[in-house]
Amino acid sequence: MLGLVRYFWLDLLPPLPEGWRPVLRRYVELWPRALTPYAVAKEVDLTTSAVYRSVYALARNRLILPAGRDYRATVKGAIALLVEEEDPRWLKAVRKIWGIGLDDITTAFYLVALGAAIRRLGFTIREAYICNWAASQAYIATQLDSLRLPPAVEEAVRPLLRYPSETALECNGIQPNRLGRNLADQAKIAEDSA
Repeated sequence: MLGLVRYFWLDLLPPLPEGWRPVLRRYVELWPRALTPYAVAKEVDLTTSAVYRSVYALARNRLILPAGRDYRATVKGAIALLVEEEDPRWLKAVRKIWGIGLDDITTAFYLVALGAAIRRLGFTIREAYICNWAASQAYIATQLDSLRLPPAVEEAVRPLLRYPSETALECNGIQPNRLGRNLADQAKIAEDSA
């Protein structure tokens, strides 16, 4: 199951060198808490300068985002760790950051569909607005019929594609749920006219 997630996401991720992983792990483990690079340096076995370099590189790649002077993990960071380490605990982190109550298999299938949709659109994890659960659905809703995913994946994902009117999380101050509703409306119009 995690191998399938890795297959669909590996090409979408920036390289994640060994020096960045402990820093990213710390941010994801402590989400929603924001931490300064110095606070992380005290907790990991790296030099302070290596931690600062890692934090800035992770932020450039959108795996963590600035929160004032601190930084906070994003779902992209949890997905990157899941793909690199294939550890099921990062599935739990993805669910926690998105605020969803799905089981491991459904979450993995959802990530497979999301990775396939993002790849089909020509984006990378850095460019895709998936920090918001509802926004991530927009990528899948517009592409699901053309992704040629295994039937079990489509069957698990299709009922999840709903857009709440309000969402708790935003990514970078943008409200992607509005984009999601617009894309869903366009998909429905195209479906109705076909």
